[in-house]
Amino acid sequence: VLVGLLAISLVGWIVGSMALMMAMRGAGPGAWIRLVLGGTLGLIMAAIMVRVIGSWLGAGRYTRWMRPVFLLTDWIIEPIARRLPPMGVLDLSPFVAYLGLMLLRSLVSGLFR
Repeated sequence: VLVGLLAISLVGWIVGSMALMMAMRGAGPGAWIRLVLGGTLGLIMAAIMVRVIGSWLGAGRYTRWMRPVFLLTDWIIEPIARRLPPMGVLDLSPFVAYLGLMLLRSLVSGLFR
């Protein structure tokens, strides 16, 4: 069942990506910049979510499938974690990073309209 759901999701993603590329054929450079930056920021935001959920499940930095996630997110989470005051066992740096990326994505989207 899980493999079937993954296959359906993969096919949906491929079809959606193809439709998006067809729609972007006549788009100007601003639309392409918005698409690339939005996709990049979305990927980093998804990696932050995987990092948080992985930490809840005990998957650390050196777990093979978590290494790329930490590689994608350390550049933004680590500086925030150094500046935030300690909150006991609660680490708010991924939350702050996620909010910052959401703000950046909305700013970038507004700039290239």
